[in-house]
Amino acid sequence: MFQPMRRPHLSMTETDAWALLERAPCGVLATHGAEGYPYAVPMNHAVADGALIFHAAVEGHRLQALRADPRACFTVTEGPLEAAEAIPPGTLGTYVSVLVFGRVTELPPDRQEAALKAFVMRHQPERVGEIAQFLRGGRRVAVLRMDVEHISGKRLVVR
Repeated sequence: MFQPMRRPHLSMTETDAWALLERAPCGVLATHGAEGYPYAVPMNHAVADGALIFHAAVEGHRLQALRADPRACFTVTEGPLEAAEAIPPGTLGTYVSVLVFGRVTELPPDRQEAALKAFVMRHQPERVGEIAQFLRGGRRVAVLRMDVEHISGKRLVVR
């Protein structure tokens, strides 16, 4: 179902791909948007239980697209991996990247707190104690989970 990497000698191990997802500060979520156009938006994320966790406003283009078609792609990158002057002439640069394909669902209220905890622990651990109060206070937030169906990573490194 998913196309193999065109240059398999550049592929990362699945373990390395998950490690990049863990350390990348943000990525881009791509969906099938309104009117058939692709829609890609930068998002913070967390990895929890072999899935990706996101949060979003409870309405808007992103959720409209995901509700119509939950299939999505998320990508993170890291690089360049060395200073510009160290890149050999004729080379565009070096980087690592990961592509994740899966289906994104909105978590019901009874599953939001645990998912938000994973998200907050990654981005603002000093605020983890505020999650329950945030949710009890009536704050509306969509907590999204991407169940991974396919993951691949690429390492373009000049040695």
